Amino acid sequence: MGRTGDALRQYESVVPRYPGEEARCRFAVLLKTLGQTERAQALFQEIVKSVRSAPGYYRSRQNEWYRIAREQLADDFLRLSHRLFVFLMRTQPACFGGGELARSVGALLRDGRALFRVVHE
Repeated sequence: MGRTGDALRQYESVVPRYPGEEARCRFAVLLKTLGQTERAQALFQEIVKSVRSAPGYYRSRQNEWYRIAREQLADDFLRLSHRLFVFLMRTQPACFGGGELARSVGALLRDGRALFRVVHE
């Protein structure tokens, strides 16, 4: 864990006093990379909430970190939705009517991240 542990400790000390959302966003990305998904999601949600309720000048300066946080949250949601869909298709195929509808829903969930980017950019 060596350098990664050092990076975690450094971020934990810097994030509370760093102005803006960059440090918090970078920390969340590192946590997600390390498999600490719940902690990362909490930070991404904090970023989104903070920027949404901030004045316009702050929103414009933090837009890049806000966009990354939203994309990460959407990506996690779509990945979880796709896993749930696959599970339901295996255990309850009749509830989707099978065939074309199931393939369409599966494709939408699989490609949802690209769709999210198109809609929100």
